[in-house]
Amino acid sequence: MKKNIIYFDNAATTWPKLDQTKKIVNEYFEECYVSPNRTNKKIDILTSVRESLLKYFDCPPNFDVAIVPSATIGMNVVIASLLKMKKTHIITTNCEHHCVYRPLTELNAKFDIVDYLDSNYNEHPERILDKVDKDTNAIIMNHASNVNGQIFDIKRITCNLKQKNVIFVLDISQSAGSEDISLKKMNVDIAVGSIHKHLYGTPGIGYIIFNKNIELYPIYFGGTGKFSSNLKQPDILPDKLEAGTFNTIGLLSILESLKVVNKQFRENARKYENELVNYFINSCEDISKVKIYGKSLKHRTSVISFNVEDINPNFVVAPLLEKNNILVRAGLHCAPIIHKTMNTYPEGTVRISFSKFNTKEEIDALVKILKKF
Repeated sequence: MKKNIIYFDNAATTWPKLDQTKKIVNEYFEECYVSPNRTNKKIDILTSVRESLLKYFDCPPNFDVAIVPSATIGMNVVIASLLKMKKTHIITTNCEHHCVYRPLTELNAKFDIVDYLDSNYNEHPERILDKVDKDTNAIIMNHASNVNGQIFDIKRITCNLKQKNVIFVLDISQSAGSEDISLKKMNVDIAVGSIHKHLYGTPGIGYIIFNKNIELYPIYFGGTGKFSSNLKQPDILPDKLEAGTFNTIGLLSILESLKVVNKQFRENARKYENELVNYFINSCEDISKVKIYGKSLKHRTSVISFNVEDINPNFVVAPLLEKNNILVRAGLHCAPIIHKTMNTYPEGTVRISFSKFNTKEEIDALVKILKKF
C-alpha cells in the first residue's frame, strides 16, 4: 500500500497491524510452527488460544471456545444450531449485520426483527423483552454498530432473561479489543467475533465462545485430527465444529493480539480515538452540507457515518476521496435495516472509522476536501 494513503476503514479491518503481529507472521515462515491436532510435536497452540480467549473476555468457568474461519461462519454455526432446538423462535434487532439477517432468512428461521433503536438513537430493551414468548429460544444482538458506532447497553436486556430461559447471543466483532468485555458480568451465553478489527490481528479467523450446556452443531464436515476411526463427525465440542486445517498464522496472531491489546492499551486507544472522533465532528461544524449521524452519542466506538447533502456517497463522495488517497467505506455496510432507521436507505452513508494509528492531520486532509462540496 502506498505510504501516502490515509486509511479510515478500520471498522472493516484495522490497518496498519501491530508490530508484534507483523513479527509473528514473518516468524511463521522461518520457524517450524505445527499444524494443530496434526503434527506430532508437543506444542499445543489450540489450548493456549482457547485459554487466552476465555480469560480475555472474562468468561464463566463452564465456557469453551471453538475456532472458526470468520465471525460470519461462527454466526452461521450458532443460528443453524439454534434451529435444531425444540424452541426455534429467534429475536434480533434493527441494528444487526447480514451475518445475522441472511442466515436467519436462508435457513427459513422463525424470527422477529425488533426496532430496538429508534431514529433518535434511543435504545428500547422493552421492545425485545415484550417479543419473548413460549417459543423463543434466543436473542441475537450486536454489541456495537458497524454503521454509527453506537455501543449498546446489553445488560438492560440480559438481566431480565435468565428467568425466561432464553439464550443470549452477542456479536462482539466491532467491540472486541476496543471495549472491556466481561461475558460473565454481561450474562452472555454465546459470543461470536474475529480478531482482525480492533484486536489488530490477521483476517481469516474467528471464534465462538459458548456455554458448554448449549449444544452446537457443525455446518461443514471433515477431518478434525482426532477421533478419526469414526466416519461420522465427532460428537465432542469444540472438535466437531473445527473440521479442516487450522489457520495457524491466525492462531498465532490471536495469542499476540491478546497479549498486546490489554486493558491499558484499550484505555489509551479509546481515549485517543475519542479525541479523533470529536475532532472530526468539531471540524465539520461549519460545513453546512455535511450531516453526521448520531454525533451526540455518549457511548460509541471510533465509527462515524456522514453524508454530504444531495451528493451520492457511493458514486461521488467515496470515489473522490479515494482519488485523493483517502480510503473510506460507503453504502449500507451489510446492515440495511439500521440505515432505514437512520433514514439513510437506500444510498447509505460514508463511513469513517479511526484506529490508534490515525492522526488529526489526516482528518484535516479529509475535512479540506469536504469543504469543497
